Amino acid sequence: LADEKKAFDQYGPRGVFGACPDGPFSEDPVIFAYYKLGGMIHNNAGTVSFGSWAVADTHMVGGWGASSGPHHLQMRECELHVMFGCNWVANKGGNHGLFIKESRKNGGKVIIIDPWLNQTAQPLADDWVPITPGTDIALLLGMANVLIEEDLYDHEFVEQNTTGFEEFAAEVKQYTPSWAEKICDVPADRIRELARAMAKAAPAASIEAGWRAVIGCSYANSFETARVITAVNSLLGAWGAKGGALLT
Repeated sequence: LADEKKAFDQYGPRGVFGACPDGPFSEDPVIFAYYKLGGMIHNNAGTVSFGSWAVADTHMVGGWGASSGPHHLQMRECELHVMFGCNWVANKGGNHGLFIKESRKNGGKVIIIDPWLNQTAQPLADDWVPITPGTDIALLLGMANVLIEEDLYDHEFVEQNTTGFEEFAAEVKQYTPSWAEKICDVPADRIRELARAMAKAAPAASIEAGWRAVIGCSYANSFETARVITAVNSLLGAWGAKGGALLT
């Protein structure tokens, strides 16, 4: 890595370009090494599949690929699996659908939030919540508001594993379910129900937004949406928990 280090020292993070095959496991060691130095430009950061998630993951959890929550194996023991814009049955060859069925067989519940009643929601969801396209972040902020204002979040997890909670709580205070309803068209009472149900099932509950969906680069706010999903999973204490969101 001597030449790479020389180029980095001379030109900085934007002077190094990393090109490698698609896939979370093919590039992590290289990308993470450069993150330690201060960053780099790499070919996968802006893909339609995981563009915003990759950046949000780096800033929120420690590096793209560090979170994949919840992993399909975690679904089997998940008590409440909430999916934003995911249509696994149609676009993942059905394999994720199998694990969702396993989760339901074990008593878990599946809620799909999507503008349309997709091929995953129709046969597998316990509940479907229609939402205005591109407004997922409003619903998520409304849920975060309920978790904090009603003191439903995991205090121990937040204190031991997060930073900036006080600032986040102060910011989220304005994003009430009533505020969110006007933007996303999900009733305020339904938003409260979702947040309370997740808190009740936590830590064996978490939010998933797939790869493309709302945290790829479908919308201008996809990056912020990915960040809020990570924050809500943190409020639930779901990261690393059995049946929760997986840290790899």
